[in-house]
Amino acid sequence: MVLAGVLLKLGVYGVVRVFLFVGMLFDFFLGYLYFFVVWGGILVGLMCLRQVDLKALVAYSSVCHMSFCLVGFFVASSLGGLGGLVVVVSHGFVSSCLFFLLFVFYCRSGSRRLFFNKGVLWSFPVLGIWWFLFVFLNIGVPPSLGFFGEVLITGSLVGLWFFNFFLVFFYLLVVGFYGVVLFFGVGHNDGVSFNTQVGVVVREYLVFLFHFVPCFLVAFLG
Repeated sequence: MVLAGVLLKLGVYGVVRVFLFVGMLFDFFLGYLYFFVVWGGILVGLMCLRQVDLKALVAYSSVCHMSFCLVGFFVASSLGGLGGLVVVVSHGFVSSCLFFLLFVFYCRSGSRRLFFNKGVLWSFPVLGIWWFLFVFLNIGVPPSLGFFGEVLITGSLVGLWFFNFFLVFFYLLVVGFYGVVLFFGVGHNDGVSFNTQVGVVVREYLVFLFHFVPCFLVAFLG
């Protein structure tokens, strides 16, 4: 949770501060650099499909989102920079809570493996609902905060060159695909390895709620 909620944000802050000083010197290269950043995000998204450790999968998905965030800054436009900032804020809430959800699963199954964490909807329906919400918030479904950030970045890329739309479409397709696989892999099937005697406590509900509400409040108030 500290990695997703704090450390990655410090890294983005460093990129922004450096970009303010040297960005004007590399305008020519930035027009080509964003292509390699998006392509890196696509490759990391494909790596997510091969993961059997849920913690590694969420960590790789964070790298995938940070690559798309950097694209917004590399486009060197106010629209792209705003979109990158919005994606960073959204990722801080969503990915942090996904890591906490995995910790809750681990406390009841004793493993981070995908095979041993199946059937959450069958064993713990409430945890399955929260898992559904945050997995699809991680994809960036409307009206979440991440959706508006991705729209801003996509608009800045398409404004730079129309055919960037196909590159972004492939990236979003990969992100959506591994998100759906992650939800159905954990949510469905038989949850024979879960300890159903350990219920969900109030502290865990509060952590879920305090991560979920800002994703929508910030989007609507903004």
